[in-house]
Amino acid sequence: MDDVATFLRDRIGLAAPVDVAVTRGAVEACDGYDRERIEYPGLEGDPIPAFLFTPHGRAARGGVVVFHQHNGEFHFGKSEVAGLVGDPCQAFGPALARAGLVVLAPDSISFEDRRAGVRGVEPDTHDWLQHYNAMSYRLLQGDLLMRKCLDDAQRALGVLLQLGGVDPRRVGVAGHSYGGTTALYHAALDPRCRFAAISGALCSLATRACTGAWPCARAAAAPRTARAPRAG
Repeated sequence: MDDVATFLRDRIGLAAPVDVAVTRGAVEACDGYDRERIEYPGLEGDPIPAFLFTPHGRAARGGVVVFHQHNGEFHFGKSEVAGLVGDPCQAFGPALARAGLVVLAPDSISFEDRRAGVRGVEPDTHDWLQHYNAMSYRLLQGDLLMRKCLDDAQRALGVLLQLGGVDPRRVGVAGHSYGGTTALYHAALDPRCRFAAISGALCSLATRACTGAWPCARAAAAPRTARAPRAG
């Protein structure tokens, strides 16, 4: 790890990666891959649900953690990466698994099954407020939501290495928009990341503010309804 990464980790209070216990769940055989639901603990003891995609009939070429987008749709997380709901262009999990990669797709905090008292892919009136509170409560305590998200991200990469049976020289991260921002910072701060595929997030925060590209504001104004799930 270089001096800049060390400085930034210290600056935001990001602890060293730790091994976590994983609870493994149901496995569903899909076209060209298996999709398994797993769960592991976050920094604050909060459960992090995720999907693990494993290619059929071939040795894994590598592994990637895919962070889902925001898009003002807090009811969509790992299931959009799985191609079960939402935008088909966000179904990175099946596409990458069929190409021979082991893929881990976790829910980000306050999305899908990490919403307090709400599970599944149906929207709730207070979805946007949960996400806002996840940030503001931490600020009041002198903490950052970024620290939590990056700790979640490095745990996800550790779980991928633990379960995926992949060459550690061939693991990385990917994401679009909000997920791309997570991947961007994670790759810069975690030396285990050997590559990063980032979409829709390569600009400064100042540019985002000037263009009004803040999806939580759109979500507060016009919550969206869930689309019909698709087969895996």
